[in-house]
Amino acid sequence: AAVKVLEDDPCFDAGTGSCLTATRSVEMDAILMDGSTLKTGAVAAVKNIRNPVSLARMVLDTSHCLLVGEGADKFAREMGVPEVDPEKLVSEDAVRDWEKHDSYDSVIANHFMGHSHDTVGCVVLTRDGHFACGTSTGGITHKRVGRVGDSPLIGCGAYCEDGLGAASSTGHGESIMKLVLSRRALFNMENGMPPNEAASAALREMKSKTGGEGGLIIIGPDGSVAHEFTTPHMPWAVSRGEEGITSGI
Repeated sequence: AAVKVLEDDPCFDAGTGSCLTATRSVEMDAILMDGSTLKTGAVAAVKNIRNPVSLARMVLDTSHCLLVGEGADKFAREMGVPEVDPEKLVSEDAVRDWEKHDSYDSVIANHFMGHSHDTVGCVVLTRDGHFACGTSTGGITHKRVGRVGDSPLIGCGAYCEDGLGAASSTGHGESIMKLVLSRRALFNMENGMPPNEAASAALREMKSKTGGEGGLIIIGPDGSVAHEFTTPHMPWAVSRGEEGITSGI
């Protein structure tokens, strides 16, 4: 539900407000994972639905993990997901970002400055000790049509496992994929690092090996959380039931 709310907010690069491809179209990716079973549902390059994470949830209940492009769109129709005009997913901010840059490489060179690269994610630890995570994105402005980044890939855009933790990532997808960033951060936790050090170490490693920038949100088995990033900003929020919500950028 948290990711779905963020998809509906045009301030973020997911669902409504997704960034635009090189041809000024919208292609969206999303993933959900259940830490108690490792069941995963993901979609990539979907074009005409409002909430990709909801479709990913439907994939989770099938024998598949990831559906892409035309196949994902066909599955959405079979499941009765309402179609929307893709133009209704385009925000004014996304158009301005598309007009500001002339290529994918120029966006990367400017380190994701501006509106268009606020991938959304969520990590959850329930009262009975189960983990879940999800990530949703429109990608990076001026990406090639058909490009899929890290977000819908297990261990890259998100990973969770009961007894271990949960992580969700954002940033330069190609770099995140090379390091399998979310799983790498949890591997660091397996080796004794607290969440903040685990996330920072994984991001430093990604930067040193690939040059890529990014961010992570992590929650550990004891409920400790971290939000670390090497990009200029990364909005975050933590909800702890009756303790309320804390947030920052």
